[in-house]
Amino acid sequence: MNIRQFQELQEIEHFSPLEKSIHTVAILKNKSIDEVEMQSVSSVLKQFNELMDFKISKEFNKKKSVFYHKGKFYRLFTDATQIEANHFIMLQNFTDIVPNLHKIMAILSQRVNIFGKPKKTKNIALEFEQKCNDFLELDFDFANNYSIFFLNLYPELLNATLSYLKEKIQTVTENNPMQSTDGLN
Repeated sequence: MNIRQFQELQEIEHFSPLEKSIHTVAILKNKSIDEVEMQSVSSVLKQFNELMDFKISKEFNKKKSVFYHKGKFYRLFTDATQIEANHFIMLQNFTDIVPNLHKIMAILSQRVNIFGKPKKTKNIALEFEQKCNDFLELDFDFANNYSIFFLNLYPELLNATLSYLKEKIQTVTENNPMQSTDGLN
């Protein structure tokens, strides 16, 4: 299952059980709704149960920091200090994880060459948009496992940011002692 499919499954949560089964089979098997609706109820339910058994029994993916997707290598950030300030700011704007999981994964990764070294980017915005689109097809289990990892990393990132800001305040205070407020200096 990829991120796009997972997002589509989230959109059918309010459907009746049979409608949910039909849409789940259509989404996960890349079939049209009409094609699935033409099948018998027992056939649809059998396919649905097989899909759910497979998804539940699927082995837990181990975290990888470098991965290959759509002909490109990427590295996931595994340390809070690797994330740039603009990435951190962008992440704070996402309050709903599932519809934005592909964007979150795009923010938390960087394109690398075959040796794992960062690739130079000519147009950051264009590459980010392309990465977001490509990551809609990223395996959901992989993305979900990393997002769980990141949720554990996020508090560390907040602490690192707080420490950095405290250091900057200290430096500014030491280099620019407060001037008299009486206007005579």
